[in-house]
Parts: sequence; structure tokens; C-alpha cells
Amino acid sequence: MTRKSVSVAIAYDFDGTLSPGNMQEYEFVPDIGMTPKKFWNYAVQQAKQNEADSVLTYMNLMLKKAAEKGILRWTPSLGQDKGCTKSGYRYPQGV
Repeated sequence: MTRKSVSVAIAYDFDGTLSPGNMQEYEFVPDIGMTPKKFWNYAVQQAKQNEADSVLTYMNLMLKKAAEKGILRWTPSLGQDKGCTKSGYRYPQGV
């Protein structure tokens, strides 16, 4: 049986040219009970304190805060992969 190839494109506005502000600030940050200013200040502080990459630090903070607020729910997804979804958020398996 021949497998059909599927093309996928992922767009992420790293430089803020597509959307005013950071996309996390519209729904995710309020859902975890933080203001954007408090979230970003905490992420920057954690990155400096741990001498870590700022992008990886804020992504890790997103996962931790989502877990604390109980908005991480594991559900089956496409194929054999399992993911976590809520309001369009998607987290990798094993987080």
C-alpha cells in the first residue's frame, strides 16, 4: 500500500510583523491568570537567573503555568501521536 504524502506549513510570528503584540497575550496568558507584563517579566527573570534561552524559557513557563491551572488535557490526535489541546493550544507528548 502506498502512503500518501501530506504537506504541512507552520507559521509563527516571531518578529511581530503579522500581529500587534505577542500571540500568547490574546488568550493564553489571561487563561493562566497573568497579565502580559507579569508573564514576560517573569519569563525574562527566569531566563537570566538560569542563563537560559529566552524563547525556551517562556515556552517552558507556558507549559508549567498551564499545568498549574489545569488547562493541559491529554487527548488522542492524528495518527499515533497524542497531544494536549484546549482552546487551540497544542502541547507535545510527554510534557
